[in-house]
Amino acid sequence: MMQDGNAYRTALIERMGDYAKLSPDTMRGMALMDNASNKAGHLDAKVHELIALAVGVTTRFDGCISVHNGG
Repeated sequence: MMQDGNAYRTALIERMGDYAKLSPDTMRGMALMDNASNKAGHLDAKVHELIALAVGVTTRFDGCISVHNGG
C-alpha cells in the first residue's frame, strides 16, 4: 500500500531526528558534506537538489526521493 507522500516525508524527517539523537556524529558528518558542497559555489541550490534527487531515483531510495523532491 502506498503512503501519502507528505505523510511519508514528515515521518522520515522525524525518524532522522531520532537517528541524530542516537548517532549525532554521523548526522553532523552528513550535514558537513552537504554544506561543503553548497559552499563550493559550483552548483546553485536547484541543481544540487536535482542531482540529489537523481541519485535517489537511480538507487531507488524512497527516503532520498521523498526528501529531495521538495515534499
